Amino acid sequence: MIGAIQTSVAGAAEPIRIVGSREMDAIDAAQLVTSGTAVAALGAAIWQVRSSRLQAQNETTHAYIARLSEVDFVKHLARSMDALRVDDPSPEGTAIRWQVFQALNHERQLDVAAPFNAFESIAGLYNLDHLNREIVERQIGNTAKVVFERIRWWIERTREQNPSYFHEWQTMLTDFELRRAAR
Repeated sequence: MIGAIQTSVAGAAEPIRIVGSREMDAIDAAQLVTSGTAVAALGAAIWQVRSSRLQAQNETTHAYIARLSEVDFVKHLARSMDALRVDDPSPEGTAIRWQVFQALNHERQLDVAAPFNAFESIAGLYNLDHLNREIVERQIGNTAKVVFERIRWWIERTREQNPSYFHEWQTMLTDFELRRAAR
């Protein structure tokens, strides 16, 4: 056998035997080492890609969340929540408030909805697992829930015409609850 692997101290060349298999020569051993190295390299490449993906996901998450902390956004959110505030949560009270909202021109309606659309946008990315879920929940979880609850009457009225309105946002809030319950 050419290039047999030495396995004895006396220097006698004895081939490696795998039970139930043929003798392994140096070429077979080299192929085995090469295959093992390739598998290790593949594992390292997968880890690197995953690590890069997680880093990019974290950076994207922080960028989206930072937008919600900007002073102009917070002021706009406060104005929009004030525009939809209901003093009388009864069906009659929300019906009157809905009529007031519907009387606004379309530009003003869109202006009121704009900050809520930012939450829906983040929720859509969260639900697709494009954002770091833990960071999103920690940074905006309570705010997203409070805002959603305060405008729930408006969302429900809007869903009479568009049943999927703010569905992503609600799905994200449900996921927050499930994650908290699992802890």
